[in-house]
Amino acid sequence: MGTEPARELLKKWKLRNLTVEMATGHTLQHLVMLYEADKQANIQCLQIISALGEIETSLRSLRHDVDALIAHTSMPLPPPPKPKPKRGRPRKNASKL
Repeated sequence: MGTEPARELLKKWKLRNLTVEMATGHTLQHLVMLYEADKQANIQCLQIISALGEIETSLRSLRHDVDALIAHTSMPLPPPPKPKPKRGRPRKNASKL
């Protein structure tokens, strides 16, 4: 059993070309479609979270290996990253304070 897009159904409803029973049936079908789409989105979200966890574990292991290599070769540690400048409008007459 198929259904029409919501906009088409709304047009038919406004033109009184759709009975209450038909509208109820279409609404139920749309709810089921939304439920299935939400279910799939949640599954994909969990898969992404799992993949990110694996990437984070790999990065921590890599960081540990890099630190060990730096210690082994007695290389100087790299400087810490500079903080990013804050975005926004600069204050007027800030130098006069």
